[in-house]
Amino acid sequence: MPEEIIQALPGPLLEVLRHRGVPDSELDARFSWNPDELRDRILSATGEQGIMGFDAAVAAMLSAREKGETVVVHGDYDVDGMTGTAILWLALRRSGIHCGWTLPRRDGEGYGLSDASLERCQRTEDVFGLPDTAPREASWVVSVDTGITACAPIARARERGLKVLLTDHHLPGEEFPVAAEVVLDPHQAGCAYPNKGLCGAALAWKLGSAVLRAVGMDVESDPERLLQLVALGTLADMVPLTVENLALVRMGLVELKERPLPGIAELLKSAQVSTNSVPKGQELVFRVTPRLNSAGRLRKGEVAVRLMLAANQDEAHRMMEGLESLNHERQALDQRITAEALTQCKHLFTDDGVAPNAFLLSGETWHEGVSGIVAQRVAEKYGRPALVLAPDPGQPLEWRGSGRSVPGIDLHAALARCSHLMEKWGGHSQAAGLSLRKDRTAEFRLAFEAAVADARAAAAPKPVAGEARADFADLSPELLGWIERLGPWGPTNQAPVFWTESVQIAGMSRVGEGKHLRLSLRQGDIQLDGIGFGMGELAKTLVVGQSVRVAFHPEWNDFRGRRNIQIKIKEIQ
Repeated sequence: MPEEIIQALPGPLLEVLRHRGVPDSELDARFSWNPDELRDRILSATGEQGIMGFDAAVAAMLSAREKGETVVVHGDYDVDGMTGTAILWLALRRSGIHCGWTLPRRDGEGYGLSDASLERCQRTEDVFGLPDTAPREASWVVSVDTGITACAPIARARERGLKVLLTDHHLPGEEFPVAAEVVLDPHQAGCAYPNKGLCGAALAWKLGSAVLRAVGMDVESDPERLLQLVALGTLADMVPLTVENLALVRMGLVELKERPLPGIAELLKSAQVSTNSVPKGQELVFRVTPRLNSAGRLRKGEVAVRLMLAANQDEAHRMMEGLESLNHERQALDQRITAEALTQCKHLFTDDGVAPNAFLLSGETWHEGVSGIVAQRVAEKYGRPALVLAPDPGQPLEWRGSGRSVPGIDLHAALARCSHLMEKWGGHSQAAGLSLRKDRTAEFRLAFEAAVADARAAAAPKPVAGEARADFADLSPELLGWIERLGPWGPTNQAPVFWTESVQIAGMSRVGEGKHLRLSLRQGDIQLDGIGFGMGELAKTLVVGQSVRVAFHPEWNDFRGRRNIQIKIKEIQ
């Protein structure tokens, strides 16, 4: 099969894959959307290369079912945590377990597992979806997308008689949560599971599906339909699109088109994502994810989870109205805090205009719920890791916030060097969350900037944009068809970027309030339209008739019933 694909692939795209080091043995998987083939690529969680502790986790849930114990699914309030919460609660409920769900409460519990949230779970206070016949004291908490660094709270919960089944995909800290009854985390020492890039929702789906199979409910309950939530969680959390993750996401995207859950159908409608065809991953990331995140960021994540769990369209419509209201509130906060953060950035440059190695930004009137997206904007604008901090509503002497990094800089590793200065932290190479005492801000800033400076010095220089040459004559419908099959895009599976030269600028204008650059480009007898997002300022230096080198991603432009090839410009010189 690899030989057939190698022969069929257009040359420029094959060169891109060679440039990325994709082995021939993976080529078929990178382009396949066949349902049976995708199912075969979902790895077994058991066996020699299974997820450590998986059999014990399934056994624990079966024991809870047999004893009639109450289980509380404790998620987190990002999209991965909320989708995973919905998945696992649905699966455990359908398997006959007395199961409820909850997220960290917005009155100071913070993110992840805390003493307060675990105590509340044990009392089943603010726990949703629990059957009336279930015992009002929980025996189990099952975490989703959180808990690997919550060693002390888990130990204290065990002393109170509460058992914790921990599922997480983040990196463990220096201390391991040995007090948990079972730990499912592909990153834990000794775990042979090859896909370390599973998101929290995918791990929850694996556990829930296995419990359903064990009680003979897997056919009736149809866990494959829940892969639409796994797709949303995977794309939103920006985990690597490994072969298995691609299979999970592609199956989920098809489910979004063919069998969306009532709440998800309303969500797609509100976000103006059509299901006439399989949704594009980037559509979901830019239109759907912000709506779900609005609930989590304002500590009202239960609104988003209730939407996912809606039993019918009427209930889903009501839930969607609440989510849209939160989205408008989030947008206003986002705009204000982003503007203030960018102003703060300007004061951190040297007199010579040199940016710091990293940005640490904070504001007493900021909201931690939008810190991640603001940090992302700062990191993208300046090409530096950014931490954005806001007051912790439950700890007035502390900051709480999020960080985002840039390619080549491992944020988790940089924060690990400053771990002695933080109260709480966790994450992965490109994103993290943290709590910090305000009186340690200056000391932490120095330590963090020093850690990032070392990482930047060791990082490989940025390569010239463009992975392979493709002239305008190479941009055929066949090439774009192969590119579409390669998606969705994400870490380790980015949209291919080609380059070409001797391109003449035939026309130019600024659009989007001057932020973006629209170009008409000619190479030989072929003329194409191009758009450069965030490149509006280049209009001051480029001139019509100039010959340029362009790095770009080709795509279809559908407008008024006509379909044309256009290019998304990544670099022009």
